[in-house]
Amino acid sequence: EHAISVINYHIGLLKLEPADFESLDLEIRQVLIKHHIHLQPACKERLYLPWKDLGKGLVSIEHRSESMLLNMYSSLWGSRNSSLRRAAILKVEEETKSHLSQILGYLKTKYGLEGIITQKMLLESQRGKLYNEIKTRTTHGKLLKARDHEIVSINGSSTWLFKGNN
Repeated sequence: EHAISVINYHIGLLKLEPADFESLDLEIRQVLIKHHIHLQPACKERLYLPWKDLGKGLVSIEHRSESMLLNMYSSLWGSRNSSLRRAAILKVEEETKSHLSQILGYLKTKYGLEGIITQKMLLESQRGKLYNEIKTRTTHGKLLKARDHEIVSINGSSTWLFKGNN
């Protein structure tokens, strides 16, 4: 929780690129592996799915940064006419071609999005990409295929994984 709070504070203040966020996610996974919380050959995509979707509920720094940068850019863009300070910040960001100023194009390219990108659309695209990655895996793909079966209760399975037999 402390690490997420620190990262939340610094996203937008520091000039971090997508590769930096990916490496932060990798370092977090390495710490989890070192302390035997996550296994090396395990499916990293399931780490970032919520419990209710048979994931582990870990926050992806990469996904969080995309969401926060989109929110920040939308806020700056929306109030650029009413606030000179925000207009100046947006102008400087666009002149330096920072990741913040390029976030819309980056997200459209990465997730194949079109039109106006909303937070909800971004979240659905991020989850969709995780599901597609999991489906390509042999063992974990079976889990997702079984999820669509009529007899399987995802809610019950998630509850059992979370609470056990108690």
